[in-house]
Amino acid sequence: MSGPRSTRSWSATCRSVPTSRSPEHAYDTAVRFMKEGGAHCVKLEGGREMTGQIELLTRGGIPVIGTHRLHSAGASTRSAATGSRAVVRPQADPRRCQGDRGRRRFAVVMEMVPGEVAAEVTRELSIPTIGIGAGNGCDGQVLVWQDAFGLRTARWPRFVKQYADLHSVLTEAAQALLRRRQGGHLPGPGAHFLEPSP
Repeated sequence: MSGPRSTRSWSATCRSVPTSRSPEHAYDTAVRFMKEGGAHCVKLEGGREMTGQIELLTRGGIPVIGTHRLHSAGASTRSAATGSRAVVRPQADPRRCQGDRGRRRFAVVMEMVPGEVAAEVTRELSIPTIGIGAGNGCDGQVLVWQDAFGLRTARWPRFVKQYADLHSVLTEAAQALLRRRQGGHLPGPGAHFLEPSP
């Protein structure tokens, strides 16, 4: 499994640890993320099959957040926003984390999980749940601000609500600025630091 992809703000908080290796490898990777990357916790994807990794990390004092998601199993599926039917299968059934009642993990992220399943898990766990396209039954929600405020032009999943169209606003403003510059009206009168002496 390849290394984590993250933004600066996310990496300063929590980093994804590759889960296809041994608990020892996960521990070594997590230590590097915290020492060299300044991470405050690590994120592991999976359910009970990750028990060994979680136990070793938490015994070493490394905070762990769990992740459960659905992902596409079809070779040519497109975004749900296109109206096409995507074939999905659970990467790890979120309900499997109920068996330990969230012990060892301090939170669980559920991404693109059916809302009724996410709500069921939230009711059973004593630790916070965070939803990404998992309905409103989770304790917290993640919404990418570029999607929420319309900075992206690509299609987005159907669970994303757009509250503004900032891409169009910024585009129109840039075009207006360009027209003024090309017309010789930018900069205008008084658009300099010091007024000329009388």
